[in-house]
Amino acid sequence: MDTENTRAVFGKALADALSQATNMPVFYQDYSELIDRIVDVIRHTLPAKTRQLFQEISDSELHDQLSEFLTIYQFSARGKPEADFFRELAQFIDSLTKEKSYKAFLFIPKIIEFPAGESFGSIKTITRDEVVFEHNEGFWEHFAYIKTQYADVTEDNGLWLACTFTSRLHYNLRGELEKSLQPFLGIVSVLMYGFPISEKSLIGVIIGNNRLEHIAPDIIGSKNLVPGWARFHPPRHQNVDQVKQVLAKQKNTELERKLVLSSKMYWLALQSSSPEVTFIALISALESLLLSESDRDYIGLKLSEKVTFLMADEQKVRLDIYKRMKKYYNMRSALVHGKPGKAVVVERADVETVKQIFTAVFEKVLSMVETYTSFHTDDDKGFDDYINELRFK
Repeated sequence: MDTENTRAVFGKALADALSQATNMPVFYQDYSELIDRIVDVIRHTLPAKTRQLFQEISDSELHDQLSEFLTIYQFSARGKPEADFFRELAQFIDSLTKEKSYKAFLFIPKIIEFPAGESFGSIKTITRDEVVFEHNEGFWEHFAYIKTQYADVTEDNGLWLACTFTSRLHYNLRGELEKSLQPFLGIVSVLMYGFPISEKSLIGVIIGNNRLEHIAPDIIGSKNLVPGWARFHPPRHQNVDQVKQVLAKQKNTELERKLVLSSKMYWLALQSSSPEVTFIALISALESLLLSESDRDYIGLKLSEKVTFLMADEQKVRLDIYKRMKKYYNMRSALVHGKPGKAVVVERADVETVKQIFTAVFEKVLSMVETYTSFHTDDDKGFDDYINELRFK
């Protein structure tokens, strides 16, 4: 659907299908039936090749986008002939088959002194003064209101980001933005020693299509902003430089992909208020980072060994780490699969220890991504070969 002719054909197909389905006026206040018919036309009436263009958009997303379009159209185009409506509707639906680029400015509260001017792929850390765009006064009014609801939030104490992302959608883009942010949020969570960063705590604005879409935490759910602060430690700047290289790549190595995926799992683990769920997810993050396809048997043993050899050189320290990891993996198994006779209790100290273990192992693997690209022992530089060298030293 790249030409005006195909748009006209599409518009006529919509008009014919809708006129057969209902006599409801375009400006009728309740247009849920109209949206249902439009979605039905997209899914079933259009040619097969055209229908395939909408495969990545769910029915609920189509309903959401069409509802926004109709709401705006009703306010801005009252009195237009119905033919104009079908033409503009066809143009709008056609646009949903194409990726569009959007920009966003975001603020993560309570992360202090993280270096500005660093680029992580499509995300750049900036200062407050760099939040500049047309009609930005509306955003600052929005931010001022948020501050009245959260006494410990101030625009001078947090992490500012400028982001670009793509989406087929036009409206309600927060979900698309959050998906693009997850690798960055995961790694920042690790770099900030496990400080929980909830998507629901973000404050910001998405810019596109001559409109602004403001982002704010739920005023009612004030628990979305965790107590306390997280201060960046300058000695960790080397890790920032290494992370930047990983996130800037168009195609990552296997080891780099494991770093990104495991950091996202780590970040997700921090979102739970249940220590048991957090504990299980943290162990899973370690598995994601360190285990390969060849590690299907004796998983607890292999995970414990890899953690041990990556974290310590001294035999006594290694033995202590190994015992602790075996204990933690057994706890994880008992929580997931159940343990007869006795409930498994996860203490806060257990969660904090696993967080520290993950951080140490993550940083060790991060320091090695330029040397090792994969885990496989049959590669020239397989990461498992490195572990085996340590084991049999």
